[in-house]
Parts: sequence; structure tokens; C-alpha cells
Amino acid sequence: MALIGHQPDGATPLDADDLAALRPKHVTTREQLNELEQDNILRAQSRVLGVRPGPRPALLTERYVRRVHQLMFDRVWKWAGRYRRSDTNIGMSWHEIPADVQNLCDDAQYWIANQTY
Repeated sequence: MALIGHQPDGATPLDADDLAALRPKHVTTREQLNELEQDNILRAQSRVLGVRPGPRPALLTERYVRRVHQLMFDRVWKWAGRYRRSDTNIGMSWHEIPADVQNLCDDAQYWIANQTY
């Protein structure tokens, strides 16, 4: 993967694949990316944990997990809230992720219902 642009000393540049998936076009280093992601995550945290009137969503569902992921990264990445469609050098195979997220939600619901942790 080719690295894009001139970087300040000590800055870790983003590769072309990362840059193509970014929403903000001014980001060129990991430091800038980390700051944007942190801001986005804090915004999502406020929205998710904030007190709102009305019914609360079912929290331990695959759909809600994807919604929180979308809120955490929607201002940074085009893929926010969606499962990846390729393998990376870490983690599980991409096609296993939806079922594993569902299993995790099911397990957590069981643990809570049966008070077994």
C-alpha cells in the first residue's frame, strides 16, 4: 500500500485504502484520525448514555450494536455501522462476524436473565 502525502516528522501516515474510506478529506495522519475518532466516540457516548424520554431500545441486539458502531464512527468512516467485507491481518474472518455478534448478544441476554456471569 502506498503512503499518501508529505508527513511531519514522527507522524504515521494513512495508506490509500484508509484515505478512500474516510469522510473528512483533510485527514492524512494516524494522529489526526485518532483525534477525530475520539471526538466521534465521545459524541456517540453522550447520545447513547444520555437520558431521553420515550421507550428505550433493546440494547443487547445485533441491530443495536451496529447502530452504536454507526454512531461511534459515522463522522469519520464511510463504513460506519456495517460489517467489513474482507479479511484483515487481525481478528476473525469477515464472514463470521455477524453470527458471532449475534451469539455475543444472545449470551449476554442469557447471562442477565439467569444472573450468571
